[in-house]
Amino acid sequence: MLDYACNASRLDNNGVLMQRQQQIRSDRNPVGRFVSRSLNSGRLLPSTLLLLAVTGCSALPVANSPAYASDTDHSAQQRLSISDQSQLMYEIMIAELAGRRGYLDIATEGYRSASVRTNDPRVAERATRLAIYSRNWPHALESADRWKSLDASNMEVFEILAQIHLRRGNAESAAAEMANLIDASGEPVDATMDSLYPLLAQEPDGKTALSAMSQLRDRLPQEESTNIALARLASTHAERQTALQAIEKALELNPNNKEALIVRAQILMSLGRGDEGLGPLRDAVEKEPDDVDLRLGFARLLVESERYDEAENELEAIFTEAPDDAQALFTIGLLGIESRRYTLAQKYFENLVETGEYQSEAHYYLARIADNQQEYLKAIGHYEQVMEGDSVLDAQIRAAELYGTIGEVEKGRERIQALKTGTGDQVLPRLIRAESRILRDAGEDAESLNVLSAGVDQFPDDSNLRYTRALVAEGQGQTELFKRDLEKLIAEDPENAHALNALGYHYADANTNLDEAQEMLEKANALLPDDPAILDSLGWLYYRQGKVEQSLEYLRAAYNQLGDPEIAAHLGEVLWVAGEQQSAKDIWDKALAESPDDLKLKSVVERFVQ
Repeated sequence: MLDYACNASRLDNNGVLMQRQQQIRSDRNPVGRFVSRSLNSGRLLPSTLLLLAVTGCSALPVANSPAYASDTDHSAQQRLSISDQSQLMYEIMIAELAGRRGYLDIATEGYRSASVRTNDPRVAERATRLAIYSRNWPHALESADRWKSLDASNMEVFEILAQIHLRRGNAESAAAEMANLIDASGEPVDATMDSLYPLLAQEPDGKTALSAMSQLRDRLPQEESTNIALARLASTHAERQTALQAIEKALELNPNNKEALIVRAQILMSLGRGDEGLGPLRDAVEKEPDDVDLRLGFARLLVESERYDEAENELEAIFTEAPDDAQALFTIGLLGIESRRYTLAQKYFENLVETGEYQSEAHYYLARIADNQQEYLKAIGHYEQVMEGDSVLDAQIRAAELYGTIGEVEKGRERIQALKTGTGDQVLPRLIRAESRILRDAGEDAESLNVLSAGVDQFPDDSNLRYTRALVAEGQGQTELFKRDLEKLIAEDPENAHALNALGYHYADANTNLDEAQEMLEKANALLPDDPAILDSLGWLYYRQGKVEQSLEYLRAAYNQLGDPEIAAHLGEVLWVAGEQQSAKDIWDKALAESPDDLKLKSVVERFVQ
């Protein structure tokens, strides 16, 4: 059984790019030209406090306000009497108070009612945002239409109306509002599509979003950007033929559109026609070798297709062309890590530090590289220079762990204790697990278990803490505590695949309760198919049951995904028993070369090889 708890904090290279994919797919990079923006962003769907950020009703002018008495219409019917103004003020005050106290239904209805009684677009806007926040789409649509009628020059209202129609499953109306936005904005179509595409890409109802985009393209069939957007969205939803037709149309309109060339290559790669897609892109790069954006897109696709040697050439060409371009350096640094060219990636990030931009990000990835090369002091130095961004806590925790790794256990613990000061309950369990890892890696398993037990007492509902304690307890021979923790986790969450795997493997390894173990492990595999740890556990179970061929199938699959020494030990043992001694020796020799101090691996090899 592989140790999820201890591996969870490890900075594995395979997942490096995921944390910064948006930076790669920046405005500079044609691969991801459309900047992602959440539908729940502060601008579109702010929190309740921001949504209701009115410091008293005086913030909304009532008496003598043009919003209430139009300069262009002085008819008695269009003006509010003093009593009407007072009633409106009262309704807004009640809605504000209701919203602040969490009664969103009352607040939504109050603002909706107020919005139809005043010509102030701010009230209609607030009614719209509150209805969206409450997911009250009928009221949101009514209020947004009112807002639009009062302030048609506000481009945001068109976008919000499109979102509301998407959420209501009305693709035709969504497309109409997006077309209205394009017409009213006065900007080029491609610029407006930059803001509209994220709205479509992040819509939960992909079918409605794709239908709306298709209808928008049909309204503007001669625009390159609408065809490219349709191609990208269709590809995201695996509608590859639709995607290919749309991108071919974009290239028919402009054969030199670089973004279209890159998107076409992506689509063809997904269809297994990578050479066909990369060829024209390679030709374009050769024609314009100094086009950094084009090279960035090409390099990204080469990395995605695992053509790392060719990708390396492109990365170096970009570096030569733009050695001081911070955004380009950041991108090729990440691509260098993903393509396992760590020396190159280190060079790019070191140059990035010299530019003075992306400082925390550059130090973070330099630390990751040094960490994986076991240059721990160097890694600590870089981690400690991560001062801002999403990786600050990760960096601080890892630096503390590395102090333990180099033998300064107390210093590492002191760092963790310092992080705990003033930290909220959401972070504390993670810090407790980090402290336990420091102790465990230092061989102080008993103290590690004590730290975890205190943590479980403090946070009894934290499943990660309990799971970690279970694994450490097993290592300490406290089998009953191990089983009790896992059984509690499974009882509370029958689909906790990791707990199912841990307990199932325990039974398989002990050669007991094999039927129960099989039920657990097969359920875990159904929940997390192709997980190497679970495949290893299943393979070991089948070996215990005498199903050697079935065992080898799963163990080979696990080993091909993750060359872990424990998996190598299991696979080698089953191969040996199956009569494939030379294959077993080959696997063990390779594993020992990579992990010469792994006790379990050494024990298995010594048992079979005399």
